[in-house]
Formats: sequence, C-alpha cells, structure tokens
Amino acid sequence: MADYDPKLLEPNQQFGELTPEQQKKQGCARLALIGCAGITLLFVGFATVIFLGMLGMMRSSEPYQVAVDKAKNSKLAQQALGTPIEAGKFPSGSFSTEGTFKKAELSIPVSGPKAKGRIMVRGEKSGKDWVYHRMVLVVGDDESEIDLLAESEPPPDKDF
Repeated sequence: MADYDPKLLEPNQQFGELTPEQQKKQGCARLALIGCAGITLLFVGFATVIFLGMLGMMRSSEPYQVAVDKAKNSKLAQQALGTPIEAGKFPSGSFSTEGTFKKAELSIPVSGPKAKGRIMVRGEKSGKDWVYHRMVLVVGDDESEIDLLAESEPPPDKDF
C-alpha cells in the first residue's frame, strides 16, 4: 500500500468536510428546494380550498338537496337501490347565474345496499322558486331511469 500524505489534501477536506464554496452552493440548493416545496404546498393548499368550497356550495344548493331528498323518499328508488339511500361524496355539474336567473345541471352519485346510481338534475330559477326540467335516477349498468319528478305528489290545495 502506498504511503498516505495528509498534507496533499486541504485541511477542510481531511475528514469529508466541505470547503466554504461547497457549503455556499449546498446552502443555495437547499434554499431553492425549500422554496419550491413551499410554493408547491401553497398551490396545492389553495387548490384544495377552492375545490372543497365549490363542493360545499354544490351540496348545500337547493337543487342538490331537493334531488337527494326525492331519491331518498321515492318508492321506486328505494326498490332499485335499497335503503338507506346515501349521496356520494363528489357530485359534479355546473351552476350559472345571469342577473336573477340561475341554472343548475348536476350529477349526484347515490348508493344503497342493492345498487349504485346517479341523480341527473336540470333546473332553472328566475324568481323565488326553482323549476326542474329533469330529475331522474339512473340506476346500475343497464342505465335504467326512474323519473323522480313523476313520482312527486301534487301540491296541497290552498284554502284562502
């Protein structure tokens, strides 16, 4: 084995220590990595807040609430899905507003012990009340439809 001369190495490199220049480069790289990770986390956090806010707005909307309630109380839906009927976590669709006119188109996943399905809702609101043009429960792989509006009871007679 050849003799080892410790004088050939700089004093800071004898035991794997970094030179001041190497330490500075490593510090800059570490700072850049932390900065990129921080920006990424902020972006992901912001996107999550937006997503959860939109999801909450959709779930608290009147068309969503009415559709889920009609499905839970529908005899045909109960026969097809079983009871209890539960709404899924991730509805999809859109809402639009133009002045006092509002429009909603939703797809709401639902399930019961027997099967899964989705409620398809389309409605408009131009005054005080929503008017629904479509509210069907699409069940299973065969895509059979149950019209939830057809099962609605007529409004009670009003006595003045």
